[in-house]
Amino acid sequence: MQRDYFGNIMNNLMRKHKNQKSLLEMLASAKIENDGIVAWRMINDKKIIVNVWIKIIRKFRDEMVVEADKNNVEVLEKIVSGTENLNFFISGFGLLFQCKIKSYQEKNQLVVKIPSEYAQLERRKHLRYQLNDEKIECFINIEENGMTRKIKKRAFDISAGGVSFIVSKLEAKFFNPGTKLDNFVFQIEDKFVKTTAKIINIIHLSPELSSDLLYGGWKVSICFQSNEIEFVKMVDDYVFSKINNIALG
Repeated sequence: MQRDYFGNIMNNLMRKHKNQKSLLEMLASAKIENDGIVAWRMINDKKIIVNVWIKIIRKFRDEMVVEADKNNVEVLEKIVSGTENLNFFISGFGLLFQCKIKSYQEKNQLVVKIPSEYAQLERRKHLRYQLNDEKIECFINIEENGMTRKIKKRAFDISAGGVSFIVSKLEAKFFNPGTKLDNFVFQIEDKFVKTTAKIINIIHLSPELSSDLLYGGWKVSICFQSNEIEFVKMVDDYVFSKINNIALG
């Protein structure tokens, strides 16, 4: 498999596999469910994509026929012109693979070789997503000398296992590893979620990583204590959707 294809892709959030049987099972499922697939290729540093569907799987020939909407024939022709390989992404499985182009079957149908290797987002573990323009607010209540100090911070990164945020040097003294937070609240999109949490650690960040703080900041990492299925699924799905969006460019 080409290094420039899978090298450091998705910030190492994808795991490489060499198991054609598993890949065939996922492709068969995508065909049955009529799941859309994104075919893509980089042209002049720009990702060109077209939506396709699996029309036929010829298991014993290690090939499949993918079909684009007839309105997208020109885009399909553009991304296959002058190349032997084409990239595919199936968001429902977090599945990324590269196929060798064998032939055109019709103007909007392409025959490609099914590879033996692929990469897949690890959903069995909690994926962590570092926020960019998204805004997740954290509301923390810190008990101090019988008083409750309310602190509101924008999340730095998040996973179904926990969240982190940046505080100043003056605020850092209120966050001690091991401290339990009984009423930790964060806002994810339009939902306010309340859970119990625990402060895991606090580390110093240079000014480059905390640009709004002149002398750098301290990243506070918090572990969610909730094991409720709905809670874990809600956060996990949010993170997974964001990482899928990165893959689609």
